[in-house]
Amino acid sequence: MGLWSYVTGQDQAESDRLDAARQALNKERATVYGDAWYAKTVANDAQGDADSAALNQSILDEFKPAALITNLSESASTTAGGIRGFLEPILSFPLKIIPPTGWLIIGVALFIYLGGGVWLRGILARK
Repeated sequence: MGLWSYVTGQDQAESDRLDAARQALNKERATVYGDAWYAKTVANDAQGDADSAALNQSILDEFKPAALITNLSESASTTAGGIRGFLEPILSFPLKIIPPTGWLIIGVALFIYLGGGVWLRGILARK
């Protein structure tokens, strides 16, 4: 069932109908298996309901705004660490192999190639 059935309450109605059918079946089977079996079944149902409520509360606690922000920040730092670990060897190799003067020459050549010389000539001509 989808979101619409959850919003309209159809899921709860279906759940209530199934619970009633299960309880009726358990009462019918109690004549076959005995009262001790039926008492144990009722206790198991109650324990299951308590466990379900505790699980729902733990899920709600996990997704409270403070906890959600903590979880998201942990996920983001883990993802960033993974990306950094992947890219660091790739990007650090050229930095290690080319000396600083080579980077300076590359930077000046790139500046001139991208039109920086024309821009610089215009500034110097005004003075």
